[in-house]
Amino acid sequence: MFSKLSFLLILILNFFGILVAQNSKNSLQEDIKNSDYIFTGRVISKQKLRLNDTIRDKPYMIREKGRDTIDISEYLILKDKIYKGTISSDTIKLYSYSSKNDGGVDLNLNQNYIIYSIGYEHAILDSDASFYEPRLDLNSYWTDKSYWTCIKTEPKLERLIKSL
Repeated sequence: MFSKLSFLLILILNFFGILVAQNSKNSLQEDIKNSDYIFTGRVISKQKLRLNDTIRDKPYMIREKGRDTIDISEYLILKDKIYKGTISSDTIKLYSYSSKNDGGVDLNLNQNYIIYSIGYEHAILDSDASFYEPRLDLNSYWTDKSYWTCIKTEPKLERLIKSL
């Protein structure tokens, strides 16, 4: 009896877990609308950065996630094609949280991606990251796991193009 009940409980929890996971990501249409930039490109460099809080002595300020530091990843992307927005440079600096637990994405070197992003100046305003040092390049872009950023495949690219 106990094993049947345990099995049933596990099935129910897995079902609800799948529903929550599916609902935690925006629809493709929402991400197209919410993204300032959508582009394809290849990751040519990747490094981890630790940003240090500069306002620890000002308790009335809201810090990102309430921490003294933020760990982020900085990627350099060799641009292939732009689908939304205007980016004149051939290389694009892209930031994301380092940890998937914080909502970050983990991009692999030499891999091609479809990237949905916002301008980093919007990410700064949304996250209070402007109070951290070192200062990041404002002519850069931000993505995280709430966006549809993914490895570039023909079916995913076709789906994007049909949705534009």
